[in-house]
Amino acid sequence: MKSKGPPSYLEFAVASNFSFLRGASHAEELMLQAAHVGLDGIGLADRNSVAGVVRAHLIKREQKLSLAYHPGARLVFARCWRRGD
Repeated sequence: MKSKGPPSYLEFAVASNFSFLRGASHAEELMLQAAHVGLDGIGLADRNSVAGVVRAHLIKREQKLSLAYHPGARLVFARCWRRGD
């Protein structure tokens, strides 16, 4: 019986520094770190912006990273008036 390796892990819903007050790391750093720690993929979705997904795509292409990349965006059209949002 073959032993299986660790299960695949993809980090979804990551926010870069283009998500104001929500993300801190540059999109390029997120991609490089995900590859460095051995993630199988990453899903980057900034709030009301696609600037981070473009930069992440460029570094993936330039560095020929093998991890799966799932770009996205969180679109917020109305302000939520709850405390903390």
